[in-house]
Amino acid sequence: MIKRIVGVICQDSNDDFFITYVGDEDNKVCLNRDFLNQLYLNQPISEVDLSVRTMNCLINIEVNSLSEAAKMGAQKLLNAPNMGRRSLKEIKDILEAHGSRLPD
Repeated sequence: MIKRIVGVICQDSNDDFFITYVGDEDNKVCLNRDFLNQLYLNQPISEVDLSVRTMNCLINIEVNSLSEAAKMGAQKLLNAPNMGRRSLKEIKDILEAHGSRLPD
């Protein structure tokens, strides 16, 4: 049986991230930026802050996460129906902000 624990991701004065479990502030688990970036890139497309057009383009080609989009490459994404340069730039910018990029 899986037990769900509620926690809050916080940032301390050293710019390190950690999670504090609700009800147990003495018990902290450190998280590094790479781990948090991977969490963001692997979440469902519908939960990522994308424009409706970009999100619909990715959903229509059955891309479920930004990490899947990152593996496709810019040219393959551009070939998707209704995917234009602005949508591609939006994807590139989000990937770069989270430590990833599209292959050439």
